[in-house]
Amino acid sequence: MRYAVISVSIYFVQLIAVEALVHATSKKDKCVSIVNTAIPILKQMYKESPNDHIKARALVGMCKISSSSGTDAADKTISDESQLALSRSCRRFLANSSKDLDLRKWAVEGLAYLTLDAEIKEELVTDLDSIKALIEIAKVGDQTVIYPAASVFVNLMNAYDKPEIMPEMKQLAEYAKQKVPEEHPKDKEEYLKKRIELLVSYDVGSATVSLASLVTDSPKCKELLSRIFLAIATEEKYRGKLVQQGGGKVIIPLALENTDVVAFPGQRIIEVIRPLLKLLHPERTALQNFEALLALTNITSVSESARRKILTEKGVPEIESYMIDDHEMLKRAATECICNLVLNEEVAESHFKENDKVKLLTLYCGDEDPAVQIAACGALAILSSDYADKLAVKIMKVASWKDLLLQVLVSENVGVRHRATHLLANLMESNCELSQGVVSSQLFEVLLALSKVEGEEHSAVRKCSQSALEAAAKHKLVKHVG
Repeated sequence: MRYAVISVSIYFVQLIAVEALVHATSKKDKCVSIVNTAIPILKQMYKESPNDHIKARALVGMCKISSSSGTDAADKTISDESQLALSRSCRRFLANSSKDLDLRKWAVEGLAYLTLDAEIKEELVTDLDSIKALIEIAKVGDQTVIYPAASVFVNLMNAYDKPEIMPEMKQLAEYAKQKVPEEHPKDKEEYLKKRIELLVSYDVGSATVSLASLVTDSPKCKELLSRIFLAIATEEKYRGKLVQQGGGKVIIPLALENTDVVAFPGQRIIEVIRPLLKLLHPERTALQNFEALLALTNITSVSESARRKILTEKGVPEIESYMIDDHEMLKRAATECICNLVLNEEVAESHFKENDKVKLLTLYCGDEDPAVQIAACGALAILSSDYADKLAVKIMKVASWKDLLLQVLVSENVGVRHRATHLLANLMESNCELSQGVVSSQLFEVLLALSKVEGEEHSAVRKCSQSALEAAAKHKLVKHVG
């Protein structure tokens, strides 16, 4: 069989034969079964065939087989030296502008497989001619080229999904004498940041914008391009440049994929809510969840229609779940988002059902993170405007409510103090029992002091403190405060 394939002199038959071998190596389990037979055939075809088209296909077949272990550095089908040799052969085809599009397309496909290896990533990213050729050929607009070209950039930026291996699972696998995938040392954060920095300097962001405008009906291509944008935008310092290059204009349509686009441009931002909510998932990285929560917080501050949209998409429970996350930044972002969402009547009323939502916000008034404090106290202050009596009843069920409110009342942050005094003024106005608790505690002394504090920057705090004291006088708990 092997010699029959090679010895056939008819070009068309050889082409079909080598493509059959290439397709047969698409799956890892198939690679294992044919590797011993296929590699010698493909090698000989690459070396002996006088036709570049057959050479290129044989090259891709070898690239596929060599990358069958994926990103696992411990599981190599062929040696690192052989893989690097294949990469250099692909780059020679790619960078040679005299070669036709079909040949160069096969070279790109070969690199799409090979760039799963960190050694090859490091070598390719310093080859400016190959990167430029990659961008140039992708801009031709052929969908069959855009996909492998985008795959190369995704691999270079490690923008693919990597399952997190829990230490316990690793120990279990080692105990069971099972192979555990190993990360290549050159795939670590320090190397990755340098690669992304180089690619940004090569204007890969601008190239990706151009490619996004060429993609029409390929969800897979759109996903790869989105991954590239995300990898670049993860570093804050590259975001401005990406926007200048037109990234914002093409990212929004990608985000709106499979959503109903509203005809009015002013409402376009609301349609980003659904894909952002889909990003909230435990399987995604903490950074992805944090960025999604941050974006939702900004959107919920825009309008009531945005808050209603999150409600109708059933996104509130998802956001609330992150308020009790162990990750401090996720907890902060979720609490800030809820602070904006309680402006919606339905979300606000949900806090007075049989649940611990108000209790959690009250407890967070004593959080060590000032941002969590200000968001939690802010949410309670908003709720106190229309639901003061109900809120007072809920807060008093928290055993340490006086100590917790005292913490926000004496905060060094003027914004926190303003929210705390506004909250107490409303609660004391509507609930005599809570007012008694305030008057009999250190809270009252602090309110007295704050009602006399001087300075324009303290005017709001002073006014709210005076209102709280007047509420206590109204309930005849203290003499009238002048």
